[in-house]
Amino acid sequence: MFAAGLTLLPVSARFAMPLLSIGGLVGGAIFLWLWSIAGAAIALQTLAHRIAGILLTALRLTFAFAALHMPIGVLQAFPFVLAILLGSASSVAPAGLGISESLAALAATASDYPAGIAFLAVGIDRLFCIGGCAVLALGTEIGTSLRSAGTRGVVARERDGNER
Repeated sequence: MFAAGLTLLPVSARFAMPLLSIGGLVGGAIFLWLWSIAGAAIALQTLAHRIAGILLTALRLTFAFAALHMPIGVLQAFPFVLAILLGSASSVAPAGLGISESLAALAATASDYPAGIAFLAVGIDRLFCIGGCAVLALGTEIGTSLRSAGTRGVVARERDGNER
């Protein structure tokens, strides 16, 4: 919310101020709570991990908007990142299916991007995520199978060597 508020500030202070306020207060409170429970190292690592994830999502959205011939900067993508995060957090539909896209279209009304393009860009981002997960899952399965086959071969060679 805080990053989305920062990027919306030059465009619309009316939309930016609530995001800045809520994002700053809630984010700061969660960070301090985590610090008190788990310590500084875990709190800082969690914050760094979250920031990296948000930046990666913004980069994916930049590519999705580019695929629709609507260039957008990584920083300008933050309101749409917020839409993805809020949609994913909803329990109305699995993984916020349709909700993230609708929230992105709503967020587009406060920016210079058409609502339809924002809706499609978030949908394309979802497809990138699903495809990326499928590739990673397949690669993990292949790697596991190859390691398992290699281990069986070593065990068989040891067994055959001991029988002689």
